[in-house]
Amino acid sequence: MARRDRRRGSTNLHPVASQLLRTKTGAPMTPWHLKVVGWLSLLWNLVGGAIYVASRLEIATYTAALSSAQAAWFETMPIWVAVAYALGVWGAVVGSILLIARSRLAVLAFVLSLIGVLVTTGYSLSLPTGDAAAITSPTPLAFSSLLIVISAALWLYARAMAARGHLR
Repeated sequence: MARRDRRRGSTNLHPVASQLLRTKTGAPMTPWHLKVVGWLSLLWNLVGGAIYVASRLEIATYTAALSSAQAAWFETMPIWVAVAYALGVWGAVVGSILLIARSRLAVLAFVLSLIGVLVTTGYSLSLPTGDAAAITSPTPLAFSSLLIVISAALWLYARAMAARGHLR
């Protein structure tokens, strides 16, 4: 069983096990789940990107599916909410790409995305009760909570991978 040396932040393993878990350059080997999480998060976040593009370009098939209250929400969105919305969506897409590329900047991209999601969700839920219910899905708290949980989980995952030396 490995023990963590708090002073050095390394794990004390048997020398043979330690050698097997490192590349020829001495860097820690990339865990298999890093690419899996990176690609799954990219797929998830590209869906958000497609929704963002459809809403901002007012693509007919997307806007036809919106209620009049939802369409009005997009049309009257304050600029600071539009910026937070873009930051939430594109920060997550960039974070996923950086995670796949094993870049430490994924941590920054995911935290910016989380801030964007929190601001956008906070704005949506701060509207008068009738307006908030009219513009969101039938389960606004559940979906908003899911977005926040996924955004926070991606940020924490990237931060953990960076701390373990898997991101450059």
